[in-house]
Amino acid sequence: HLVGAAERPALERIAADLATIPAIEPAVAARLVDRHGTEALGVVALGAELDLLRPLHDGSHQLEAEVAWAARHEHALSLDDVLARRTRIAMGLRDRGASIAPRVAAILGAELGWGETRQALEVESYLRSAHREFDVPPPETEAPSESPAAVAGSAGGTG
Repeated sequence: HLVGAAERPALERIAADLATIPAIEPAVAARLVDRHGTEALGVVALGAELDLLRPLHDGSHQLEAEVAWAARHEHALSLDDVLARRTRIAMGLRDRGASIAPRVAAILGAELGWGETRQALEVESYLRSAHREFDVPPPETEAPSESPAAVAGSAGGTG
């Protein structure tokens, strides 16, 4: 039995029920059911509990709750996993998700117990990956005098 699977009429009823929730537009409800099947009810319940029923970005039919759901129920453990695979945002947004990476990292971090440092590292890692794979502008780097390579180079300097 596939998790979330059901007959089409049952899924259509779930989508119709979800669309009665003020925060859930009919197109969002339909996409949630297409993506999560009967589990869409759980995604929305989790979103209501965590106040994550907002779209991931302007014009999106994907909810912030889907990030938390991916961590709790799909074993998503990295920002790259969520943006490139679970939500496919990396394929759908012109900037490949770079603009929303910090918010997604914050949601994922809340679920996985990440502090601000880990969240920042996840964003930087994702942006580097997106730069390599999709030619997204690379993340801003520290000033050369503060970078680890510059510090290591100055420790064994010739001057």
